[in-house]
Amino acid sequence: MLRPFLCRLIGMFLRFLLFLVVKLPKKDRVVGTVIGDNRTRLAKILNFLFPSASTVFPEKLESLPFRFERSGIVLGFNHFSLGEIPRLIALCFKSYPNRDLLFPINDEFYPIFSYSKKYLDAVGIELCPLITPRVYKKLMEFYQDVPDAKHEVEARRAKLDREYLNRAAVVLEENGVVLVAPSATRRPTVFGSEEEFLGLKPVPPVFRLLALNFSRLFPNRHHLEFIPVPITPPASFSRGLNLFRKYYFPAFFTPFGLEEAKQKEFDHDFLMFIADQLPRSLSYPS
Repeated sequence: MLRPFLCRLIGMFLRFLLFLVVKLPKKDRVVGTVIGDNRTRLAKILNFLFPSASTVFPEKLESLPFRFERSGIVLGFNHFSLGEIPRLIALCFKSYPNRDLLFPINDEFYPIFSYSKKYLDAVGIELCPLITPRVYKKLMEFYQDVPDAKHEVEARRAKLDREYLNRAAVVLEENGVVLVAPSATRRPTVFGSEEEFLGLKPVPPVFRLLALNFSRLFPNRHHLEFIPVPITPPASFSRGLNLFRKYYFPAFFTPFGLEEAKQKEFDHDFLMFIADQLPRSLSYPS
């Protein structure tokens, strides 16, 4: 978990970056044009601070793959550091210039980053707070002898989960992009354990829940794209932002569809696909 001071520092850094690129829209310009200009400026800064060595697309596609132009997109990626986030944002700005982006964020740190909300809105980025499984487990252990506090944590977690799923569905219905790290925490491997890798222990059904809730709220929409994005880390890296570290290798593969994502074992299969594209040492802890 990020230390509070470090998180505040990153929040201030984010706000400063956004302040550099966001300008008040002129009266004779439409808002969409202003957001596009802001994104272009921010993408240049992100590409300088957070470069990628290369980006691999299947069949030499020049943009991120999707089969339906009028379709929401879910990008699922392995999350070994904070450095993946700005690099993926820059790639999305380039390939999806007119689509809003939605990120989940740890509820503990959401207030720090929410100070930048007006700047994030100006570049089409939305943050949605969640209590991650790791934090939930720690809170349950901390309040193990305080039933009322445990009930409050459980109620808040359920409330934030509902709000996230519903908000994600709206963003996807509007053909936006939802970026998802299935691990919900930074870790060097795709799976949390060998049992998860072998299918002996279930993985959280993040993608399946997104698919089922989308179909529940928008039964007439039949297309979503679930794109696996395995990211090969640099030879040496920290859990932080890894400024100026060039050797990130994101690869975008052919999407899975909405009906596929509703299947019971989809989340395990999705993670297995990502793991298969990476060195075996990144599959699960040895």
